[in-house]
Amino acid sequence: MQIEQSRWSQATGWEPEFPGRLGLEARFVLLFGSPACLKQTRWQDELRGAYPKAHWLGCSTAGEIYGSEVE
Repeated sequence: MQIEQSRWSQATGWEPEFPGRLGLEARFVLLFGSPACLKQTRWQDELRGAYPKAHWLGCSTAGEIYGSEVE
């Protein structure tokens, strides 16, 4: 299994880099975010382009989860 992790914010965009290294090989995208963040469409369009064959599963949280941190 290969894993790629990035985070997006409206202020800074993608960190540490734009996702998509796995490209067509990615089959599953797991999302966590605040309700306000999940309503944004820019990152969704970018992820669809980066992982065109992947299925998405996500949920809203009280903060953003990145690595072992919750903000």
